Amino acid sequence: MKCERAQDLLLAGPDEQLPAGMCNALQAHPAACPSCRRERERVAQLEQTLISWVAAAPLASVDATRRQLGAPRTRWQTLLRRATGATRRLAVTLTLRCAVVLALVLAVVGLGASLGVPLARTLVHAALRPFGGEAATLPVLPIAGDRVWVEAVTPASETRLASTPTFQLRLGYTLVTAPEAMVSVRLAAHPEAQTRYFTAPVRVVAGTNRASVRFTVDDARARQLLAAGEVQLEVTMRAVVPTGEAPLLARTTYGRWVLP
Repeated sequence: MKCERAQDLLLAGPDEQLPAGMCNALQAHPAACPSCRRERERVAQLEQTLISWVAAAPLASVDATRRQLGAPRTRWQTLLRRATGATRRLAVTLTLRCAVVLALVLAVVGLGASLGVPLARTLVHAALRPFGGEAATLPVLPIAGDRVWVEAVTPASETRLASTPTFQLRLGYTLVTAPEAMVSVRLAAHPEAQTRYFTAPVRVVAGTNRASVRFTVDDARARQLLAAGEVQLEVTMRAVVPTGEAPLLARTTYGRWVLP
């Protein structure tokens, strides 16, 4: 019998049923192998130590165990553990549900804002306001169909202006995400310019149509705005909603006019 096999059988203990031949070989092998003999002695010593330890350990009676389990402190600890576990499970469940609901709400609002739904865009702008984003123009997906463009500007670019010039813009628009909207025009030397001129908004209705915006700039303001050279005309469409106006989109065109 090999040493590895003999040591495995010794560790298996006396409970294992062995054939008579293998049992005799296991008994004879340690006599001729010092290593396996020492292993058998070590296993026997461990067994005796375990038996002594079990015999010395006090065994509580069944009645004593029942009294201990039924003690007030034990019941209180059991109830506390149960309550803590239930509270933890409830908190995790509520947190997950709130996270799912919040994610769905944000997804719906974001999709509505990208499609041009006025109420959704108003909510997004209200959320951006504390971060200085209230003037931002949110994009609209092409599927929404909202568009605004400049068809003509009178006087045309590079024209010599008269004193106190009057501008007239012919705009085209398509409005599908709201029953009505307001279109206004801003005249500025550049986007960061402090001196700007805003026209009175023009009301437009859903559908595809044209609108005209006419405004007069006094001579002093015209010189402030136009002396820098090229200026921009920014056309903004805002949907009319119960809470006010929701910016939909803006388009910018540029021009250069000669002062008198």
